[in-house]
Amino acid sequence: MSVTDVEKTAKKVRSWFGGDDGNNKRFGPPGQRYKEENCDSFRVYMACKGYLSTEKKVVDLPSGSTLKNARDKFGRPMRQQKIVDEDGYELDATAPISNYSKGCNISIAFTYATGKEVEAAKRMSGSAIDSTKNVAGDALQRIRDKPRGV
Repeated sequence: MSVTDVEKTAKKVRSWFGGDDGNNKRFGPPGQRYKEENCDSFRVYMACKGYLSTEKKVVDLPSGSTLKNARDKFGRPMRQQKIVDEDGYELDATAPISNYSKGCNISIAFTYATGKEVEAAKRMSGSAIDSTKNVAGDALQRIRDKPRGV
């Protein structure tokens, strides 16, 4: 099996679990500040990147909103504390969205900030995978043990 085959297989498996497909919205570098500060609202494309999957949402926020407001609008609590732009650079959560937007749009992601957060996510993901393996293994064993009728 070649490296390309392994990469394709990994991408396919990630997609089964809602993983990042690499197709996040991209708007490029921030626009001109005076134009962005005059936006009536912002369209925020958000991705919450977990260890096994990525959940995406789009929300509209009023002018004057901060990146923390965007996190709050995601709709659920999350462990990912770091907010990054489309190139992976960390952003200031208290800054107005207009500092980073372009054409009244922004694409951000919530990621794990520290090794401790990553390790906790891996442990949780590992537990979920182990549980799935156990359930699948039990089901396979029942199928094998089932008497065959002719």
